[in-house]
Amino acid sequence: SDGTAMAGRDYVATAGTLTFAANQLSRTVTVPLVRNAVVDGVLTVNLTLSAPTGGAWLGSPATAVLNIVDDDLGGMFRFGAASYSVTEGGLATITVLRAGGAAGDVTVNFTTADATATAGTDYTATAGTLSFGAGEMSKTFTVQTFANAAGERDRTLGLTLSGPSGGSAVPATSATARLTILAATPALEFSAPAYPVSEALGGATVTVVRSGPTTGTISVGFATADGTAVAGTDYTATSGVLTFAPGVTVRTFTVPIRNDSLPEPDRTILLTLSGPAGGAALGPQSTAQIVVLDDDAPGTLQLSGAGYRVTEGGIATITVTRTGGSGGTVGVNYTVTSGTATSGVDYLATSGVLTFAPGVTRQTFAVQTLDNVAVDGDRTLTFTLDQPTGGATLGTPSVAVLTIGDNDRGGTVQFSSAVSTVTEGGPATIAVLRAGGAAGGVTVHYATSGAGTAVPGVDFAPVSGTLADRLAQGNRTVGLQLTTPGGGATLGTPSTAILTIADDEPKLRFSAGAYRVDEGGTATITVLRTGAVTGTVTVAYAPNSLAAASAVTNGPVAGTLTFGPGVLSRTFTLTTLHDTRATGNQALSLVLSNPVGATLAAPSTAVLTVADDEVAGTVQFSAPGYSASDRSGVAMVSITRTGGTASDVTVQYTTSDGSATAGADYVATSGTVSFGLGE
Repeated sequence: SDGTAMAGRDYVATAGTLTFAANQLSRTVTVPLVRNAVVDGVLTVNLTLSAPTGGAWLGSPATAVLNIVDDDLGGMFRFGAASYSVTEGGLATITVLRAGGAAGDVTVNFTTADATATAGTDYTATAGTLSFGAGEMSKTFTVQTFANAAGERDRTLGLTLSGPSGGSAVPATSATARLTILAATPALEFSAPAYPVSEALGGATVTVVRSGPTTGTISVGFATADGTAVAGTDYTATSGVLTFAPGVTVRTFTVPIRNDSLPEPDRTILLTLSGPAGGAALGPQSTAQIVVLDDDAPGTLQLSGAGYRVTEGGIATITVTRTGGSGGTVGVNYTVTSGTATSGVDYLATSGVLTFAPGVTRQTFAVQTLDNVAVDGDRTLTFTLDQPTGGATLGTPSVAVLTIGDNDRGGTVQFSSAVSTVTEGGPATIAVLRAGGAAGGVTVHYATSGAGTAVPGVDFAPVSGTLADRLAQGNRTVGLQLTTPGGGATLGTPSTAILTIADDEPKLRFSAGAYRVDEGGTATITVLRTGAVTGTVTVAYAPNSLAAASAVTNGPVAGTLTFGPGVLSRTFTLTTLHDTRATGNQALSLVLSNPVGATLAAPSTAVLTVADDEVAGTVQFSAPGYSASDRSGVAMVSITRTGGTASDVTVQYTTSDGSATAGADYVATSGTVSFGLGE
């Protein structure tokens, strides 16, 4: 019976009786199908079993569906090409193809849409429907274009297929195409309204493009003019003629840019095309500009990170970076303030000014942290940058946190054994052990409880209290040994033990093995006392070499520090000399000696680095090129020194052949140029 298929049109109606002989388990039925050329999809025929005889009954399923699969395809539509072109004023013919099937009557819609061309000005907006009969594979439609004034660019519009019918389709990849309306007259113009270029590149390349017909030879003049840039100062004035041979659509010219080291605003150079020849016209972009981007901005100053970490006793080196320009000399203040760390206990307070010479993009300062034997956990302090000078600005981050990692451990306290035994009537001595660290004073409470089978007050006397261990270092040991057991006893394990005598003798040491100070600054050196703090102790300090000290310091360099009862740290200062020559960093060794009432601990020697703040500068040619007439007999070449004039410096120079030949065109020359202090 009919489903979506119709008897007589799609299939031949069929009915009858199937007879199954004894032991016969299957029979077949044939349904004749009617073939056509109509795209009608999958059609269905219902199949039914009924009226079983001979003792049989209907099982499941007793109905079924026959699917008639259509072998007729309406096809798929696509444009005959991805792009078409027509000279302005002409009629463009667009081809639409049908592929992958040609059964039945099908249709597809087409339409145009603006891209760089404008409907009503450049072309007539067009839309409609293309009808394909059975077997038809190609159709066309047309788009009328308009002729405009000379100097127009080539323009484009979009073409789209949509709404297929009759079982046809339009794949997304072939639903669009482009129509280019070619200008009737060749037009010449700049490729962009502006050409940004860094002054450091030395030149700007400018592109001129040709649109429209490319069959003839055409030309156009070009020239520069001052905008906010000045010819001879910021750039070299340039002019000339560009010629486009047949088929050539792009030409370029270069405008030399002069680099300097002065922070200044971006500047502009005006560009103009004129005098088109060979039947060409100027396009709409016949003027443009070069934007000379200054590379000498003072820049932005910021910390290299928002977080730093150092183990106590170490030196944290903090980096400040300069980005977005390195022109001129700039500076920034830095300060260090307490967070959970305490100045003088966990670190030495510091502040100052970092100065960046021209071209310098990184500077550092150091923070000395102090070591101790207290278990006080990690502590923090804060760095802050502020008050930038020289036109520089503050970037992010301008505030950062330094975490001082604690290297002291209080350790773990525990019973030496989970079970102890004592004969009744005797005292029980219980050992409590500390392991995994012995820094600082720690305590633990102990107490007996009634949780066992013994009765407090009857079987044992309850006790409680606190065990304290405030000794952290310098311990000595005594060996204990059990021998010669009597009365039939034997030695068990352990039969040896260690008695530790905690050493609380005062010890004196530098807070760090290295210190740093800028040339001309004052260095503060800290000496720490550990161990017992009840008495008065002294220690002498001095440089390892008085001659070395006199070269970098001014004032007293040796003396004695006295620590009264309870005093844990003392300081002394060294004032450094400042000069105007680039001598590099210098090191001074410091020594502790002659302790009274105490002993020396490591480090008892330290190194003070005096950082040089003078810059010898950079030497370079004053220009990338020089010219001289061969009649003048001599070419003058200048060498300049920038970014610092401290100390005497030298640089060697030499000539070598380019296209000129030594001995024929010039005299080979070499030598050394010397710059004195300040030159």
